[in-house]
Amino acid sequence: MSISLVEDVIGQITNQIGIVTRLEKTAHAGERQFRHGEPISDTDMKKTVEIGMPQVVKALIFNRIDIGNDVLIRNTRNDVNVVGHLAQDGSKLNFIIITVMRKQGFKAKQGTYTIAI
Repeated sequence: MSISLVEDVIGQITNQIGIVTRLEKTAHAGERQFRHGEPISDTDMKKTVEIGMPQVVKALIFNRIDIGNDVLIRNTRNDVNVVGHLAQDGSKLNFIIITVMRKQGFKAKQGTYTIAI
């Protein structure tokens, strides 16, 4: 049971917040694109990350993950799994693709935040 004792607005943001992301991939990720069965195109990787990025940003805002963490974006429609590392580059958020795999039920290393889309 939860009881709210006080609920009040303590501030208000009057300007829009722009979130800019840049997508990069490591050489390892490039090699993995063509390793298992059907090749994974750059477009498949980009779409998977684009669809998952709002959930990544929400996890950042609500302090579930931090810059420097690894994130698995699991695309349940086409079984594309993209593991990336969050890095800051000035005012930009970089999602650097570490590896990619087409596999149902793919499990990333322990401590990797998982988002299913």
